[in-house]
Amino acid sequence: MQNSLIKYNQVHDSNTFLETLSVVERLAKKKSDLFRKYYELILLLEERTEIQLIIAFRDAEKTVMSKIHLLDSILSKSNIVKNITQTLDIPLEPRFKYTVVGTTRFKEYTFSIEMREWIQKAGIGDTINEIAFINADPFSEAIQTGMYDAYNTGGNTVFSTFDVGIDFSLRDKNVEKYFKNYSLQLSEQVSKSIQSSIKYELAQAIKNGDSVPEVRKSILKLWDKPIEVVVPPKISPDGTLIRQGYSYNMAPKHWANTVARTEINGAYNKGRLDGFKQTGVVNKVQYSTSPDERLCPICAPFEGLEFTLEKAVGIIPQHANCRCQWIPLLAKDNFQEASNAALENVINTTTMEQYFFKEGMSQQQALAFENSMKEVLGMTGNKRLYYDELKRAFSVGKEFDVDLDITKLNNGFMVKGRILAKQDYKNLKFIDKKTGQEISYNYAKGEKVGKFVRDFNGYDKQVFSGNEIVGVEHKLYVEHSSFFLDAPFQNKALGKELFKNQYEFYVKYGVESIKVYANGDVGYYAWAKYGFDFERESQLKIFRNGFEDWTIKQTGIRVDATNFNHSWDFATFNQTVNGVKLTGKDFMFHMQKDWNGALGMGENDIGRKILENYLSITK
Repeated sequence: MQNSLIKYNQVHDSNTFLETLSVVERLAKKKSDLFRKYYELILLLEERTEIQLIIAFRDAEKTVMSKIHLLDSILSKSNIVKNITQTLDIPLEPRFKYTVVGTTRFKEYTFSIEMREWIQKAGIGDTINEIAFINADPFSEAIQTGMYDAYNTGGNTVFSTFDVGIDFSLRDKNVEKYFKNYSLQLSEQVSKSIQSSIKYELAQAIKNGDSVPEVRKSILKLWDKPIEVVVPPKISPDGTLIRQGYSYNMAPKHWANTVARTEINGAYNKGRLDGFKQTGVVNKVQYSTSPDERLCPICAPFEGLEFTLEKAVGIIPQHANCRCQWIPLLAKDNFQEASNAALENVINTTTMEQYFFKEGMSQQQALAFENSMKEVLGMTGNKRLYYDELKRAFSVGKEFDVDLDITKLNNGFMVKGRILAKQDYKNLKFIDKKTGQEISYNYAKGEKVGKFVRDFNGYDKQVFSGNEIVGVEHKLYVEHSSFFLDAPFQNKALGKELFKNQYEFYVKYGVESIKVYANGDVGYYAWAKYGFDFERESQLKIFRNGFEDWTIKQTGIRVDATNFNHSWDFATFNQTVNGVKLTGKDFMFHMQKDWNGALGMGENDIGRKILENYLSITK
């Protein structure tokens, strides 16, 4: 270990060593600082994930206990069970079977053929399965959420170190898919392990004629028995052992702690590796072990070893509860040069000033326009605004490109977007709404398939204390002026994809409200589903009166709309009146009445909550 620390100091003194984990101190003075900062960053993520897993265990236990009354009902009503248990000597003969899930495996009990036939004849097989069923979703969600947040935290430490003025985000869908699949594997292993044990205990209890209270006791004991989860070793293509395999084999409450610590650390380091890759100034990373007496013999030989970014993936964690970290080795000796290059590489690479200059403005005009946009968005200090960030906010998926045109308004700026096909489309079929005939259409790569307009408007609002003005607050609202898609591309969730990306941009820059003008083929109804409400009281009254008149015409009965206070009250209406099924969608299209909509973006605004739910946005 002493040699490792000497090597550490030599690398540090040569000014090629950068401790990325230190967010407050760019270069840590001691190795212990690196791990202190590491624990400060991810300890809360570990604790939160562990608590969520423990809650999932407790909920599963309560659910199983509540379902055991089914067994009581079966035993009290089924003479066949009593007869079989009294007259037959059925061998239980529990065995173990290993089942592979992805790259991992779990252990479960199996029974003799005689035992399975007996359960089937007794008619209690389905009951046992129902009682023993453990839903893997809560475990999977807790693990996936924790890994997702740890991954982003790891990337953000890299960006913070290099003073990159944007947030690291999970852009790679493959990483997101990996987290989802991996967390599902872990959760399925634990749920199936418990299920197998419960089935064994139930079958044995029924065979022995145990009472339901005795069954409850035997099941409760299972929650303190070990769960086994096996993670295989990592082998290189040439057969070299890169990482030892490891397993969790412990009681559920300890399993939750171990999974939280192990997987959070793994995701955190994966995020840092991806962050290093995005900066473009880190070619290799150095393996760093924990500098204390808890250093294990598995990790100790790796201290100081160097890996390329590609080969480093998956090495950490080496084992359960592994605390090791990656430390970057800079491709440039000068940190400031590396920081400047990292910023350019991450942004990739156009500031709004550069964009406007390329569009034909003078250098002075271009910089002034960028500054005016920053003022509208409430940006302060020397941080730059990047065209690529704006473009990401208005993307609609991998199959389409977006060409933006940005112009100045009196109190803000306008973004016009053209949605372009990234590939050729042939024989796209759709139904013409006017004629009802099927039409086939071809699109060439680069051809426009849709367009939109968004207006950003900033203003200053006076803050009062009583009758006295005590300050000024900057406010920002966005107007969704228009959005059109060609018929072959409608009903493919492109509008939701666009809005979801915009939403993240709006939250980042503190947009106070979003406004729309609801019209067009689907706008009357769709904006209400998104969470936009009538901006004017007069419009609400018109829709109330129109709704009551419509229900009379449809059913002969007037449906009172006095308690309808929001646009979504009409849009979500679904009721059968006098034998006629009425829906809010039919009503909104019947009205064909344009209306001005607004959606507040405050934390407690109900419109924002409806929008988040509709777009499947989780915090």
